[in-house]
Amino acid sequence: MIRASAGMSLLTDSKLAAAEAIEQAVSTLPDQAASAVFLCATNHHASEFPDILQSIRINTRARALVGATGTGIIGPGGEVENA
Repeated sequence: MIRASAGMSLLTDSKLAAAEAIEQAVSTLPDQAASAVFLCATNHHASEFPDILQSIRINTRARALVGATGTGIIGPGGEVENA
């Protein structure tokens, strides 16, 4: 069975935003683990990407991680532009 979940944060602090989005996403998954993660982040988080990616790997136990950046992101909490 395929299960999907999502998380989103509007926090400006990259590490806190990552933690919030991860918590939202894994909280509904069995064993709070994911086999794959698809990450979309606004480019103002770019300097923290290494730490964000490490946090995702540790907190989701995902074997696959795919990411993208953009000036606009659409998630479960709505749309973020020019952040």
